[in-house]
Amino acid sequence: MRNRLFANAQTIDQTSMHARAIGVDVAKFDACMEARKYEADIRRDVEQAQSARIGGTPTFLIATAEPGGRLRVRHVLHGAQPFANFKAKIDALLGGQ
Repeated sequence: MRNRLFANAQTIDQTSMHARAIGVDVAKFDACMEARKYEADIRRDVEQAQSARIGGTPTFLIATAEPGGRLRVRHVLHGAQPFANFKAKIDALLGGQ
């Protein structure tokens, strides 16, 4: 389903059609969607992503550990990146210690 939705973003709102196309029991699928069982979890995940400046995939967070075990995001890399970009950000953090 994920692959189909990404490949057909213009019709992403027609989930029942996509479910049928991949052989899912549409009645069960629609009942699951109408129940909204995971809506709160999804909204929380989206809010957390937004607060971490994540707006899409892939996104990579380069962070340092703070006292108490919390992580502090130092750099955000959006999209596919070459190794050199990661290395430069990490080396800059290590050089600043």
